[in-house]
Amino acid sequence: MSRALIALLLTLVVFPSSRAAAADHKKPPKDEVERSAKYIAAVMDGILKHHVAAPAGQEMLLKTLQILHDEMEIPSPPDLALRVSSMEWEKRHEFLAEYLIKLGKESGDIDKEVQAAVATTLGTLPGGASVASLEEHRVREQFVSNRYVGVGIALRMNSEMGPQVAELFPGPLARAGGAENDIILKINGEATDGKTLQEVVQMLRGPEGSEITLVLEGDSAKPRTLTFRRGVVDQPSVDGYELIEVVQGPPIAYVRVSRISAAVVQELRKLERQLSVEDVQGLVLDLRRGGRNLHNGVMLADALLDGGEIGASVSAAGQKSYTATPDALFAELPLAVFVNRNTSGTVEWVVAALQDNKRAIVIGETTAGRGYANSSVPLVDFDLVLTLPTVKLLRKGGGSLVAPRRLPQIQMSGSAPRKQKRQRRGVYPDYRFRSEHRLKSEGRDEQKRLAAQILRGHINKKSK
Repeated sequence: MSRALIALLLTLVVFPSSRAAAADHKKPPKDEVERSAKYIAAVMDGILKHHVAAPAGQEMLLKTLQILHDEMEIPSPPDLALRVSSMEWEKRHEFLAEYLIKLGKESGDIDKEVQAAVATTLGTLPGGASVASLEEHRVREQFVSNRYVGVGIALRMNSEMGPQVAELFPGPLARAGGAENDIILKINGEATDGKTLQEVVQMLRGPEGSEITLVLEGDSAKPRTLTFRRGVVDQPSVDGYELIEVVQGPPIAYVRVSRISAAVVQELRKLERQLSVEDVQGLVLDLRRGGRNLHNGVMLADALLDGGEIGASVSAAGQKSYTATPDALFAELPLAVFVNRNTSGTVEWVVAALQDNKRAIVIGETTAGRGYANSSVPLVDFDLVLTLPTVKLLRKGGGSLVAPRRLPQIQMSGSAPRKQKRQRRGVYPDYRFRSEHRLKSEGRDEQKRLAAQILRGHINKKSK
């Protein structure tokens, strides 16, 4: 996700609790402990029911409690693993409530630590998982569907002057007369002085068509007041194109896909028409990013392939295969896709389909090996949403993009340790960047030039 999108997504995820204890009351109130226990149980149940590769319930619970002890800086009891493993799963809530009450006696604040422990556990799951507020989830869904409602800015916090417009997109504020680098002094009459960036973002949000008044300070001598209505902000998925000169022949077109939204195919089709009037000999498509929406991934793979098998998905509903229809975008141009370790999820699945069908050469680094697609499950009692992998993606022929978990080795007395075979994962590039060509030591412009030269060399090799 781009820096601008991250700025727009900023929000506080507040775990609802009934914190009513006095400052000098060390033991947390019983209802708070009960709610924390129900929260852990609800998240675990959601994972077990919906995650496509869920660990055992006791394994997750043990990890969460161990992390909770670390968060609270209280040593874990030596028999914790035995107690969790011998617990009847149907009595998990009672076990948790009793355990948290005892643990809470040593710390008057437990719900924040529970949130942190659960979040850490979710991050260790295959493919990762997360919990978000209803508002944050709504905003994420708007981005995926390319229907983000807001004022159309990315924010930064100016340490001396307060919240500042870092980037202005085509949208409501731009049409009303806003400008980049404007300082936001007031929002609907409320001063932003002393507010955090997250609080300012929340103040800027609202339903489509709702009125908002901003007091801005810019280059002019006096602050100006703008009143307008929030609306859909156009967030391009494709960052235009760039022509890169190569040693021989016409230039190579370079296109960066910033996100896999519902509009990405439409935007690429528009770009195809623009490139048709340019004298180019190939196209480098930069896919160094992730994506977890299965539908959008299928649409992109279908658009770039001229028929052929895309791959398959495996979920609780069974296995489903996907086949591309004829008539591909950029059909007349040799294609290369640019990947790295950030290329994950449905994006690396698309890359695998292009490689398997010999539609594109793959340049860069091995992809992340996180071939999952996500779904979201409401945690109704908490006004939260659990987002987690519910689909495992298989490449053409049934190969997995996800490496199996490496189990700890058990060494028998007197025997030599067995060397574990390295598991293949992700998509291996056809042309790998050497370490000195990675982003840490080379600028993006140099990487683009190298990718264009590799594609040019591949074209020459095929024409001989």
